[in-house]
Amino acid sequence: MKEYITVKSIPNISFAHIYNSGNYKNFLSAKTNFFEIGYLSAGKISFNKNGSERMLTQGSSYFFARKNSAKVFGSEVFEIHSIGIECDYKYLTDEFATISPTETNHDLTSAIDELIVMFNAERDKSQKIISKIFALVDLFNTALGDNLGNADFGGEITYVNKAKIYIKDNFNKKITLNEVSKELHISPAYLCVLFKKHTGKTLINYVNEYKLGALKNFIINEGLSMKEACAKVGVKDPAYCSRLFKKYEKKNLREYKISILNDLHKV
Repeated sequence: MKEYITVKSIPNISFAHIYNSGNYKNFLSAKTNFFEIGYLSAGKISFNKNGSERMLTQGSSYFFARKNSAKVFGSEVFEIHSIGIECDYKYLTDEFATISPTETNHDLTSAIDELIVMFNAERDKSQKIISKIFALVDLFNTALGDNLGNADFGGEITYVNKAKIYIKDNFNKKITLNEVSKELHISPAYLCVLFKKHTGKTLINYVNEYKLGALKNFIINEGLSMKEACAKVGVKDPAYCSRLFKKYEKKNLREYKISILNDLHKV
């Protein structure tokens, strides 16, 4: 089992409780050597951390490293079951990771609830509670490993990769920066900065290049006309596609076709 979270010292529970829209303080403060594991049993909440917004829906589980402060905004009715753990640890989840409701398993939520009951009944550092903490961390590590494709890590590169996947899945439609950022639950400005930082391109340039690649395939390999190919990549105006060719290939469609034929003759 890969350890996304590794406990390096004897852990101590700082809090173990169920809080909701009625008793929740709308702020998570920074704290060294401290992390939180929990799940959302009702409603939905939004974590806002370092300008990045992350949404949790009912049934989601999460890991949150309290290295920096974060604000949390909840729906009118929400309920979170959470364990705050103090210890030395290392993590590979870039401070925040969530597992979707469909992938959060019963063993994990049951372990959280069991620790909440035990802690509030005993409130000590008994070996039984300590062993339960290690077991809980193991369960979360297993859940992340089993559902790596569905786990949502809070790192910058993850947002970029998710944006690329969205573009790949929707290249046949009109794609805007606002639309992609809404899908990722982050601001357009933040996505713009991240995408440029990790790809060297603006998101719109990446979209145009992806559409152009598909356009060339439809025209050269499938024999479609410019108008037909444009419709396939979500562009209504063939003149716009012609401008894409000129901008990125430095030649018009006719010149591009001739260059392809010349390359084939050289082979």
